[in-house]
Amino acid sequence: MATTFTPNYNLGKQEDKNDKFSMDVINENMDKIDAALSSHELDTNNPHDVTKTQIGLSNVVNVDTTTTANITDSTDKRFITDAAKGKLTATTKTTIAEITDTIETLNWSATAPFTQNITLSVAEHTITDADYDINIYRVSNATVATDKLEIEAYSYIDKAVISADNTLTLTAYDYKPLTDINVKIEVVKKW
Repeated sequence: MATTFTPNYNLGKQEDKNDKFSMDVINENMDKIDAALSSHELDTNNPHDVTKTQIGLSNVVNVDTTTTANITDSTDKRFITDAAKGKLTATTKTTIAEITDTIETLNWSATAPFTQNITLSVAEHTITDADYDINIYRVSNATVATDKLEIEAYSYIDKAVISADNTLTLTAYDYKPLTDINVKIEVVKKW
């Protein structure tokens, strides 16, 4: 059996296709391929000479971002400290009011989907969907029987949105709440 070798990786090839296959040649080839791939994987010095432009990073400046001075050179590129981040996070959303109200049975619309508007009055604020979030909490009733009825009625409310300035619209798609529901409405400024 005659064996020749490839020019790049020196892999063994059998010349005569009628010769029996040699497991020694196959095993040697596998070892050479394994060594070449392993060497390539461990090479972290850009073996293919890939440039920033080739991978779409031509506008990215090579700057050491572990140094604060390198990333605070203008007002549109700033480094934020952990302390400043904590202050920013703490002030991102602020509860500005807690309103105690009753969602009254008589104020629901006559047909499904049933809707009811609640006016949100908070001094010096116009409550809008863009700038505020609303959290609604059911307030427990001291009487167990009434509390159970309020829990059931509250479960019928499917949606609550700020639909207009200072207006919270509640929607019950399938069932109209048939019990007044005591709630606390938390008004939260987003930023």
